[in-house]
Amino acid sequence: MTIAALGQAQKSNWLANAGLAIIGIACVWWFLFYAQWSGPLRMLDLKVPCLVHTIDECSFFRSNLSSFHASGPVYQPLVMWIGTATFIAGQFLKRGTKRGARR
Repeated sequence: MTIAALGQAQKSNWLANAGLAIIGIACVWWFLFYAQWSGPLRMLDLKVPCLVHTIDECSFFRSNLSSFHASGPVYQPLVMWIGTATFIAGQFLKRGTKRGARR
C-alpha cells in the first residue's frame, strides 16, 4: 500500500467515524428532546419517526414542548441525514481505496 493510499484510507476512516459520531449525537438529542413529552419510553411509535423526518405528530410534540418551555433546542432531523450521508461517503471512499490497492 502506498503512502497516498494509506492517507486516503485514513481520510475515509475519519469520515465514516465522524458520520457515526453525528448519528450518535442526533440519537441522543432526539431522545432527550422527545423524552420531555410523556416520558422517555412512552409513545415511541409516534416519536421514532421523528428521528428522520417531521410528520404531523412531530410538529405537534415540537409546538407543545416549546409552549411548555422545554429544555434544550428543538431536535432537527437534518442532523441525522447529515450523519448518515457522511458515514456513507466514508464507506464509499473506503471501498475505492480497497479497489485501488488491489490493482
